[in-house]
Amino acid sequence: MNDKGRGWIPQTKLQTLIFSTYNTKKFACIKMNVSPTTLRRLFKNEERFTINQLQTLAIDSRLSVCEITKLI
Repeated sequence: MNDKGRGWIPQTKLQTLIFSTYNTKKFACIKMNVSPTTLRRLFKNEERFTINQLQTLAIDSRLSVCEITKLI
């Protein structure tokens, strides 16, 4: 568990962006329309995010999809 008690410690730049945008894995799963297991698998291989998931993250984080893909 991390220092904020959220139980999620980001390991990569993309995970850090998702963490700062959604704060919890549960909310990230809801917004990106995936199960917690699928989200964990996506974190292991970040290249498997779909364009729809990246667009959702782009809208919510106020970044472009191009900027997000540079984090992968």
